Amino acid sequence: PGSMHTLLLAGAFPDTEDIMRDAMSQHLIYWSAMLLYFLLTTITIMNMMIGVLVEVVKGAQAVEQEALDTKGLRDTLLAVFDTSNPAGISVSRETFCTLLEDDRILHALRSCSIDIMGL
Repeated sequence: PGSMHTLLLAGAFPDTEDIMRDAMSQHLIYWSAMLLYFLLTTITIMNMMIGVLVEVVKGAQAVEQEALDTKGLRDTLLAVFDTSNPAGISVSRETFCTLLEDDRILHALRSCSIDIMGL
């Protein structure tokens, strides 16, 4: 029992070893309450850090997905215009309305979550 106590304190809670030993010398209930407190706070902080990490990964995934959607839409538009130089393209209102009748353009706009009816 003594070696397990030392392993628990020195391994899991090295910063609180002196406090835990003092609590153990006073009464077992004090030691148990402190151990429960340290375990719960450690698990709570760990779960909060995991939550932050998950949110960061979700944000990075959203940015990457938007970049892929934008590139797909650009490639589709360039294929419709049959050019590789987007700098020389100018689109009139009539041409744009004609483009909205093309199924490839409609599919590319929908995949980027663009409201076609709002255009």
